[in-house]
Amino acid sequence: MRSSLPPVYPSEEDIKYGLWLKRFATQLPAYAERYDLSRLQLLEVQSIAAEYLDLLIWHLQRASAAVAQPLPSSSVPACELISCHEYTQLVQQLVSGFVAQVRQHPAYTADTGQALQLAAIPLTSY
Repeated sequence: MRSSLPPVYPSEEDIKYGLWLKRFATQLPAYAERYDLSRLQLLEVQSIAAEYLDLLIWHLQRASAAVAQPLPSSSVPACELISCHEYTQLVQQLVSGFVAQVRQHPAYTADTGQALQLAAIPLTSY
């Protein structure tokens, strides 16, 4: 079964968000105790980041391969059922809860916000 979605490179915004998310997921454990984040929450953020980056890479590879030749039908994973942009929106909705938990915590400081680059991330996505 071949997907009806054309291969499209992820947007620059999706890639920037992926880079931010990877950094956030990597640095968040250092702040877990201070902001009352559980191990499960940390694992969830790290899992979301890994899956999102995998999807971005897959879309990059698929779009690049489509330039050279059509893709075989077996290369269409279930994650392609939504566009990269739509998936970014879903990920941002999930991650915004963790961002809000940190930002709204009484111990939150501007230094933490700067270290985790939270100024560029809205509390609610899209």
